[in-house]
Amino acid sequence: MGPLISASRRERVAGYVPDDAEVAFRGSAPSGPGFWFAPTVLAPGGVDSAPFGGFKQSGLGRELGPDALDAFTETKNVFISTVGTNY
Repeated sequence: MGPLISASRRERVAGYVPDDAEVAFRGSAPSGPGFWFAPTVLAPGGVDSAPFGGFKQSGLGRELGPDALDAFTETKNVFISTVGTNY
């Protein structure tokens, strides 16, 4: 694993690990120059809304989480003529 591109990216990655998160494993980061973030594995729990499912023929798609709505959504365009109206 290599360093991140900037200090702001390192802070963003650190933001994905809440202060009260239960950590199963935390590695070490090299000292010296570079924007390193130690490899971190969070313990299971508080992820029941994470999407899961297969791709193509291996499943129906994503379940749970915000991605689930995509399986039941069909996007379409609707054009309404405003000719002759007072817009």
